[in-house]
Amino acid sequence: MPQIYRLANVPRSITWDEVRRLLEVVDRRTIRGRRDYAILLLLVTYGLRAHEVTRLTLDDVDWKHERLQVPERKAGHATAYLWPALWAKR
Repeated sequence: MPQIYRLANVPRSITWDEVRRLLEVVDRRTIRGRRDYAILLLLVTYGLRAHEVTRLTLDDVDWKHERLQVPERKAGHATAYLWPALWAKR
């Protein structure tokens, strides 16, 4: 018989519909709401971990080249991300 783990039925992630609903409830009219929305987009779009988001500084954002540098990811490597075209137009 195959081994059945106790938490095997717990979902590994939320659905895209749940992500969309989560983003819709953030009040982007306030400073905190815009910050929270940006954090959620980093988590969802790039798959960043919470500690990676908390370590980001303005120096990690290359506005001219529309790039985000995430220092010290897994195994000590840095990763650079290009902004999606949709974000660049906003």
